[in-house]
Amino acid sequence: MNGIINIYKERGYTSHDVIARLRGITHQRKMGHTGTLDPDAEGVLPVCLGTATRVCDVITEHSKCYEVIMLLGIGTDSQDITGNIVNIADRQKIESLDDAAVRDAVMSFAGEYDQLPPMYSAVRMGGLRLYEIARAGRDIEREPRHVSIEKIEIVSDIVRGKLSDTMPYESLKDASKIKLMKDRTSDSDRRFARFAAADPSEAHPVIRIAFSVNCSKGTYIRSLCSDIGDKLGVFGCVERLMRTRVNIFDIDNAITLSEAEKLMNENCLEERLSGAEELFAGYKRLDVKEKYDDLLLNGNQLHFRHFKQYITEPPSPVRVYLSSGEFLGIYGYVEGRFKYTPIKVFIEKDS
Repeated sequence: MNGIINIYKERGYTSHDVIARLRGITHQRKMGHTGTLDPDAEGVLPVCLGTATRVCDVITEHSKCYEVIMLLGIGTDSQDITGNIVNIADRQKIESLDDAAVRDAVMSFAGEYDQLPPMYSAVRMGGLRLYEIARAGRDIEREPRHVSIEKIEIVSDIVRGKLSDTMPYESLKDASKIKLMKDRTSDSDRRFARFAAADPSEAHPVIRIAFSVNCSKGTYIRSLCSDIGDKLGVFGCVERLMRTRVNIFDIDNAITLSEAEKLMNENCLEERLSGAEELFAGYKRLDVKEKYDDLLLNGNQLHFRHFKQYITEPPSPVRVYLSSGEFLGIYGYVEGRFKYTPIKVFIEKDS
């Protein structure tokens, strides 16, 4: 199979777990995911199969959308609720923090800023992943990365309570549009079971707020929540995180691994694949004349005369098709040489 399947990654799975499970379901080795999701996060994880693995980098380059519940009042070593609590805000400070200040702090991060990647992340430094260094008990100086928060929208009221509480679904401003809380508020026991009843953080006051984020590649929502907490002086971390969109892939059309397995058993899974061509719908289409099909399949550069279309102002990049109408790949125009050269090709030579 060649194409992209929109998987809904459930909580508890790593992105590598998803690939391993899909390989078992499809009996196909050649596949790759398009951007890591933390094990406790859920949501959209496009997986490329066969020749579509060549667009993994294209998908990850685009902005992503998330819904997040932020917990203010504690800080953890992983910057989410799965980590060890390393900071607890002063009780008086968290209780005196007014709602307007919380909202202003969240909204102040819209735009561009330099973000420090978390220690528990896949960023490489000195030949090692940061999470490998963190698991060895070390904390090293990291280089900030320029990220863009394209849009932030607060989607809940400010909810005050204690750590062991669950954010009420009723607090959402427009519950019909928010997927993060809907039918997913009953699993808090597992998340908080690791905290002993005697842990003082259980009774310590915390603040919860849900918001949606559109952001650039390389943005860590965990770091964003930590930065918001630091700005307010009360610490912060992610309590719940869902990725709702990556490129053209939306959560409404995502399927779970169990659903993928069922479709595979019914010989219907291939119907749920998106073609690599769909990622480039905005590019102009060029079709090769039949006598030049072999030239195209051999990966040669192409001149204007090779195409069916008459070209006066050469567009670039373009979608290139065989004379039969089969999508071959993406070509770019070389200024001054009057040629198109292959950027990515998506069918095999003997196909």
